[in-house]
Amino acid sequence: MIKAKGHPAKKPLSYSLNGKRMRKKYRKATGDDIESQPFWPGYEQLVEDRNKAVHAGHEVDRDSAQKGIDAAKAFVQHVAQHNGLA
Repeated sequence: MIKAKGHPAKKPLSYSLNGKRMRKKYRKATGDDIESQPFWPGYEQLVEDRNKAVHAGHEVDRDSAQKGIDAAKAFVQHVAQHNGLA
């Protein structure tokens, strides 16, 4: 992280609901306690796998990729339904 002289480094801003800060804002705006949904552990794993693949060059096996796709579909469906978009 880059920090200006005399200023503490800030964590980069993330718009992922996997981050506590954004999830708190989402919950406040929607009333949705999304991390209590059955798909949530799969979504967290998807984000972790994605970050390892993109930032560290790790490979994701077919089974993990399918689980990630399933979690992403459930995530999008839930958000759409909860927020009146489906």
